[in-house]
Amino acid sequence: MQSIPMRCVAFLSFALAFILIPLPAAAQEETAVPESRLAEILAGGTPENVDELRALQGHVQRLVERVLPATVSIPYGSGVLVRGDDSTYVLSAGHVIVSKGRELSIELTDGVRLQGVTQGADHPSDVGLIQVHTETEHPVVEIGTSADLKEGQWVLMLGHSTIRKPGRTAPVRLGRVLYAPESGYIVSDCTMQWGDSGGPLFDMDGRVVGINSRNNRNLAMNLHAPIDALVKQWAELKLGKVTPLPLFGRNATLRGVQSVEDRIRSLSQGDAMRKTWASASALANPSVVRVLVGDAERALGTVVAPDLVVTKYSELAVDDGNAKRTCRQGERSWPYSIVGFDRPADIALLRIASANLEPIAWHDEIPGVGALLASPDGASEPIGIGVLSAAPYQHTAPCASLGVRSASLNKEPATLDEVLAHGAARAAGLRSGDIVLQFGQERVDNCQQLSKLVSTRSPGDKVRVTVERGDAELTFEITLENNREPIQTKQEYVWGPLSEVRSGFDTVLQHDTVLKPEHCGGPVIDLDGHAIGMNIARAGRVETLAIPASEVQRIVAGLLTASKQAKLAEETTDTDGPETDPLYSDGVLKPDNAISDYINRWGKHLLKQDRDPNPSILSRLGDRWVKSNRLKSELSRILDRQVDLIEPSNVPLSSEELLEICLPGVLVISGIMESNRIPPGHASGFVISEDGLALTNHHVMQTLGRGDLVVATTLSGRVVRVKEILAANEADDVALIQLEGDGFHPLPIAKSAMVGSDLVAISHPGNAFFSLTEGLLARRTRVSGRHRIMVTTEFAVGSSGGPILDRFGSVAGMVERTQSIAKKTVPVQIEKGAFKLGKSERASGLFLNMDHEMTLRYAVPCQSLRAFLRPLPLDPASSGEVGNPIRN
Repeated sequence: MQSIPMRCVAFLSFALAFILIPLPAAAQEETAVPESRLAEILAGGTPENVDELRALQGHVQRLVERVLPATVSIPYGSGVLVRGDDSTYVLSAGHVIVSKGRELSIELTDGVRLQGVTQGADHPSDVGLIQVHTETEHPVVEIGTSADLKEGQWVLMLGHSTIRKPGRTAPVRLGRVLYAPESGYIVSDCTMQWGDSGGPLFDMDGRVVGINSRNNRNLAMNLHAPIDALVKQWAELKLGKVTPLPLFGRNATLRGVQSVEDRIRSLSQGDAMRKTWASASALANPSVVRVLVGDAERALGTVVAPDLVVTKYSELAVDDGNAKRTCRQGERSWPYSIVGFDRPADIALLRIASANLEPIAWHDEIPGVGALLASPDGASEPIGIGVLSAAPYQHTAPCASLGVRSASLNKEPATLDEVLAHGAARAAGLRSGDIVLQFGQERVDNCQQLSKLVSTRSPGDKVRVTVERGDAELTFEITLENNREPIQTKQEYVWGPLSEVRSGFDTVLQHDTVLKPEHCGGPVIDLDGHAIGMNIARAGRVETLAIPASEVQRIVAGLLTASKQAKLAEETTDTDGPETDPLYSDGVLKPDNAISDYINRWGKHLLKQDRDPNPSILSRLGDRWVKSNRLKSELSRILDRQVDLIEPSNVPLSSEELLEICLPGVLVISGIMESNRIPPGHASGFVISEDGLALTNHHVMQTLGRGDLVVATTLSGRVVRVKEILAANEADDVALIQLEGDGFHPLPIAKSAMVGSDLVAISHPGNAFFSLTEGLLARRTRVSGRHRIMVTTEFAVGSSGGPILDRFGSVAGMVERTQSIAKKTVPVQIEKGAFKLGKSERASGLFLNMDHEMTLRYAVPCQSLRAFLRPLPLDPASSGEVGNPIRN
């Protein structure tokens, strides 16, 4: 190629603009470091003080503003926009482009989508070219030269790690060149992950010098295709050249990479850089403690008041409830108690007895992307340093989780090596060492098959799981949770140890600091030593997540408010649980975490008054986790009297009237545990008589009965014991319970409900207490021979037992369960005219790929509820059925 159009006239105006744009006033005043010294640092020097760090940070942030808009997301990877002599192009990796002539979508940082077509790819050097179809000018960057790279110089890497996430721009990583060969791949310590492939590597002038290719287990070994390899083949790639890999693959081009280990001192997150942070870190160190359970350091903690610390909650939820729990700072240590916790944020508030610690200096303003950050742990130097990779965004986790782990996904049989302390399986009663035999209707042969089956479900789905434990086969009903604890994969072994709870958070700050899971819970600070957030999870090879300072402070305030309210409740002598503090006033509910903590503390207050409240239905039946069958037999009771119900109204209600009349009759049914272990959870129910009769599901009492106490909470804030189960029917999934006290607000039960009628469900899905959803009665059906109605009102885990009301304020049905429908795509074998999975497909894990299409929602119909509450003698004139729910 005689000339390279992109390095000439086409980029001259861009380069001049880059040089002539004046710096913002704040950036000009940010440091007194001479330009010559900054140039020295950018070329490979290590900053020696905070002023030099600040100068490096300012340069990086200005660079990010220029190059981020040109970084794009494409299917299965990333790329960067450049301008050629005749068109706009995307540079990417050869293994992302694959072949020529493919039409694909290109998404810019601002969400704009363009169409492009792959031109060519050179697989040995792993570079490729995409032509963009657009007549509009878009941000582009300049192409540099990789031949000029020097070992040690600073570089900036971008790419859409782990696919494009809504609201998150391409994460930024700052690093250094560790190996710059004359030929072959560039090696940097900019941590890379799948999804980054094809993204750009920039020098400190904002020019593309490399294309992200791949990484291996070593976090410092991140390989980039040199840009010179692409420029050299520009004309051929534009004409559609595709060069396949040689016989021995790309590894044939890797030479000298092993020397990375010898260059550890030049790492961007290495010892020399951490020493430079010592003065800023020293400002935060007095506000950092180590949180221990027994002798094991489980997390760091951040001091928020002289006797209060916030930390990562899930790390404290270990099996040994008798373990000594302490906070340590230097040679001093103190016992702590858990004041409260916010499970969605995975934050716990601890109180340290007799301590007078220095609270952290919070800083609510979030610095710009590219800001340098450190994570102090109380030592002279921070435990980790990095760069803010993205602006705050919402981090979600929509998939289902069983809450188990196995050493290998190919393990046969499907043995559970670990049942997570805060997962769905543990809550249902599964143990480490159990062998899973069946999941729903599917036989399970290995751990990979189990993982695939779980991935086809949704959070909140109920599924029966049969396990082998010793010589016995046991069956458990498990309510799947949000995948806050995803099953470990081969990728994660490459990434290193990750936090068990590492997703499902609301707003997060993402930075590229390499931390261990036990280093979460401490603050992440800026160059002034101010805490901009609290590290909450090591979530991936390139992802350490932090909760912003403003959000941490809001959560702490809510936990303190709930704690004060609970303390007042504990001081009262009214054993019936007086209406001390309404949960709903002026049309506004308390925060969900405050309600959860309020119920838990009131329940423990009741538990103190009666050490053995009712062993026939609660957890005095022996081993808490293996007594499912005994609980089931305790719950199989027949009602020996007729229950008088209040008459339904015949006057339709507005939404406001329905709320006002019916909300006071809805209950939160909760399991309470005396220890600090996670309680069994909560469900829903509703009152049917003033003297405390209430209905919920059979499976609710079977699950919550594993706690030390079961309580019911009303909208008024009244928390009372569940004294007794008067009757229960497993087939109809109904339980009649007796609450302690009287003066409750009953709901009528409808005599019938028509298909197509409007419905409103009131329940507590997840932790969203007293939530309303509208829908219709979709159809009548039978499940396992029992009458059910199918409804379109939304509900999820926590909703079980909640009332589904008609427009007259009467209970038309009671929430029971959901069922997911999925579209199946399976490679199959034909045997006797039927589809059958082959052994090879099961073993390969390729046998099942299910796409979720619809969730069916089932409820117990009002006729079944009335028949359950009014047992009728055999009527000779009838069809011979007793209490037929269709006729009643």
